[in-house]
Amino acid sequence: MTQPTPGKGRGRKPVDLIAASNYSSQEIVWAAIRELKTFTASDLISFVARKRTVNDGTIKSYLRRLAKGGYFDIEHTAIRAACRTYRYTLIKDTGVDAPRLTKHGKPSTQGLSREQIWRAMRILGDFTYHDLQLTASTEKVPVKASEVRSYIKHLYAAGYLAETKPCVRGPSPKPATYCLLPSRYTGPKPPMVQRVKQVFDPNLGKVVCIRHRSLTDDRVPIERNGWSKPRFAIAVESINASRPMAAVAGGPAAREKGSAVLAAAIEKRIEEDRQSTADPFVDEAATTTPTGSESS
Repeated sequence: MTQPTPGKGRGRKPVDLIAASNYSSQEIVWAAIRELKTFTASDLISFVARKRTVNDGTIKSYLRRLAKGGYFDIEHTAIRAACRTYRYTLIKDTGVDAPRLTKHGKPSTQGLSREQIWRAMRILGDFTYHDLQLTASTEKVPVKASEVRSYIKHLYAAGYLAETKPCVRGPSPKPATYCLLPSRYTGPKPPMVQRVKQVFDPNLGKVVCIRHRSLTDDRVPIERNGWSKPRFAIAVESINASRPMAAVAGGPAAREKGSAVLAAAIEKRIEEDRQSTADPFVDEAATTTPTGSESS
């Protein structure tokens, strides 16, 4: 049984797998086009096959997009077996970076918003998601607030950002302020958030965060005012880590008793935290009832 051609019928490869092979399919085809200068589709397929394994359909698809984009001077050479042959001559060499084009040959804007956000982070220094959206948006490539907030969330989890000022809740809410850590600026290419929610850094060529678990050892711990998670969530995490599993595995009665004990422990932990994190600037004497006003 013959093995299928890599990539055929499987969509686009994940970017971390592309990085493992150093070059994407489009970059391989574009490098071959720049080297050949003048060629037919068959010449290009044969030339690429001698260097790397790239699906023939991928080569033809990219060739059509480049042709529609005006990158070639095209001439008809012959008609063989009811098939017209074309000879392509490269007339628009834009450099080593492979052009990113749509199926109609127009420049693709996919990924440009992330590039603009990444660039704006370095320019601004400290920023909120709203500041970042206004700075990163352009007339051709507007950036949505939801995209900025999602990108900040993933970069913060991966250790690229530090929270310099927490968000303010209440009648006059304010978003949190972040900054890009100088030690985490790895290059001009923006870190990429993959569909599986892991962060891949194309400047380093590796995955740096998997599902909000940073893989970097030099992440700077940030002191925060208040809780980084709701009190209830942190209390549950700490108590679940310490409570015995016997109460969970001892049947319905034991589980019900364990739930009651857990609820009481959570309330106690939250109350202890409130007392330990009392505002040091509150005058306790001012909050007590004056002795002269006490009833006899």
